[in-house]
Amino acid sequence: MNREVGIKNFYFIHNSLFLIPDSKYMYDTIIIGGGPAGVSAAIYCARKKLNTLLITEDIGGQILGTSEIENYPGFPLITSVVLTQKFTEHLQKFAVPIRNEVVTNISKKTSPHFAVKTAKEEYEAQTLILAMGKKPRPLNVPGEKEFINKGVTYCATCDGPLFANKTVAIIGSGNSGLEATIQMGKIANQVYLIEKYLRCTGDSLLLDRIKNNKKIQIFNNTEITEIYGDNFVHGIKIKNIKTNEIKKLKTDGVFVEIGSIPNTALVKNLLALDKESKIKIDRFCQTNAKGIFACGDITDVPYEQIVIAAGEGAKAAISAFNYLIKNKN
Repeated sequence: MNREVGIKNFYFIHNSLFLIPDSKYMYDTIIIGGGPAGVSAAIYCARKKLNTLLITEDIGGQILGTSEIENYPGFPLITSVVLTQKFTEHLQKFAVPIRNEVVTNISKKTSPHFAVKTAKEEYEAQTLILAMGKKPRPLNVPGEKEFINKGVTYCATCDGPLFANKTVAIIGSGNSGLEATIQMGKIANQVYLIEKYLRCTGDSLLLDRIKNNKKIQIFNNTEITEIYGDNFVHGIKIKNIKTNEIKKLKTDGVFVEIGSIPNTALVKNLLALDKESKIKIDRFCQTNAKGIFACGDITDVPYEQIVIAAGEGAKAAISAFNYLIKNKN
């Protein structure tokens, strides 16, 4: 049971004195990113009694872009909303300080200190755990930018209900595209799934669900070339890659589901990245810069799954703890 001490910014938690620091306080570790990897790292750091700060725009990260999760141990089926709530409750149990801010700069100061700047403050730490995840990959076709939030969206979970009883197009047939197609198949009157390859690339189980829905039409070997409309999207132009035939499809919405890009722009001059701009790490989640650890989809670890990201977050936290022990000041 938490018991507040009569001193500003200090709290006794589980018989341990924690400091809720001001912006210039030296943290043991700062975690950037609130997805499964960042949340897991924060929980493990708190359990190790490290002075920890979690900086994130939101709790949940990329799972907020999906509706249901079926492969997380202990939960045969759980919604992203409920899982995010459980993440938040777990963080609250360990009283992890959270700043809902956007990081604008990460830099190395006098060794072994690092500085993390946001629009509001600057924070310092002896170690960093990077868990910024990814962002949606754009189509880069005419009309995409013009119609963002006017029919073009990157989140079926967030915006799907806005297109109830309408016609929509899903671009991309990986798992995220198939999940979006299944979701919109329950909401929209007509769903077009546009796939540039000869076959859909997602899980066969998801594809089977799509094939059984008469409201869904699949266009294989097809790419989108333009999104058009006036104040809102009215349709798309598609091209058959084999025949070069151009066709127009009337649609009220376009859901872009063609993968994502690692959020590594802030560290591209600080850390070693691979050809996909993911952070290179070793088996301890250590980057090429001492004291900086990384976990989750932002790294070059194979297989992007929630459970893998959570495990990598735990590993990064333990590695940061061991690093601090070995380099104790």
